[in-house]
Amino acid sequence: MREAVVIIDASGAIEAGGMDVLLRHSAYGKQLLEKSKGRFYLVILGSKKLCQLASENKIDNLIVLAPNSNKFNWILIFLKLQFILETNSLTPRLFVVGDPWKSGIVGLLLRFTQFKKVPLQLQIHADYCAPGWRFQGFKYFLKFLIAKAIVSRYQILRLVSMSQARNMKLRNSKRVDIIPVSLSQNQINFASKKHEGAITFGFFGRLELDRGIALLIKIFVNILNKDSRIKLIVGGDGPERLRLQKQLALKFPKQVFLLGHVEEQESNTFWQEIDVLISLARFESFGRALRESLLYSRPVIALPSSGVLDLMVDVGPTWVNLIEPKDSPQIILKKAENLVRLQDRADLPDAFKVPLNSSKLLSAVWVDIIG
Repeated sequence: MREAVVIIDASGAIEAGGMDVLLRHSAYGKQLLEKSKGRFYLVILGSKKLCQLASENKIDNLIVLAPNSNKFNWILIFLKLQFILETNSLTPRLFVVGDPWKSGIVGLLLRFTQFKKVPLQLQIHADYCAPGWRFQGFKYFLKFLIAKAIVSRYQILRLVSMSQARNMKLRNSKRVDIIPVSLSQNQINFASKKHEGAITFGFFGRLELDRGIALLIKIFVNILNKDSRIKLIVGGDGPERLRLQKQLALKFPKQVFLLGHVEEQESNTFWQEIDVLISLARFESFGRALRESLLYSRPVIALPSSGVLDLMVDVGPTWVNLIEPKDSPQIILKKAENLVRLQDRADLPDAFKVPLNSSKLLSAVWVDIIG
């Protein structure tokens, strides 16, 4: 029997993140094997589509399993958990649930099974306690209430930023590990561009609705129509890629470039090509792509989420400029141009330039929890 750290992806978040997120978990698996000296494997329980994606791309250091059913749901994960683990000769030593909703509920149900003594870690990426999050509509208010109730029943949490921890106001009795999302290890700190003329925007990360894809399309349909020299380069994959293809890339084939998933070793090219990164996520708890952009000496314009406000404190307004959803496309363009052409930009703090190797930190925490 192989011992394993088992991630329960009942909500399908890893699948939705595409290859970017799957490869990140592959790095976690590699570090877990090294940290535990080959003792613990990393296993993801998710959908058949996720299994197929991992198999087709020959993902290493990771075991991806799914219920033997074409219909995927979180109840199926729970009902078939024991069978799946036994069939694959796996003994769970730690369960990791990836969100405080469907996956969080599955984790709580495990307390009524033979796995009740196996430790549970709840990972929280969403900044659901951020000011304004719950007021976006009834759906978000309900998710806020559910998350609050579920999180209160977990004693082991993994968060991704200090701002997220401050917003949640957690009790001292919990074990809380703040481990940021891993950054690319290939930063070479390009010199800032001396730029004249039209600029090239970059958008990098998961292509999902909550990353502001609808707003991105609205802004750039206007900007690109008015200036054919401006370009937008999009790096990343996800369910909204087809929408971007139809509404931007096909309409502006000489201005919009969808790269799909960008391999870590190829990311230098993306950062070399852009002048400024734009982020339109309203509730960014950390901001992985934003921090990578700054490590490559590329400034950022972003909505004022808690993670972005933390970032402004770290690096100052010469690197990060805030925009609002109500800003017109021309105001956003002007702010980006002013930031790109800024000559007297403060140096990034040395501590900020150190790449964050969260795969090592996270694997060390898992091994420590298991004991």
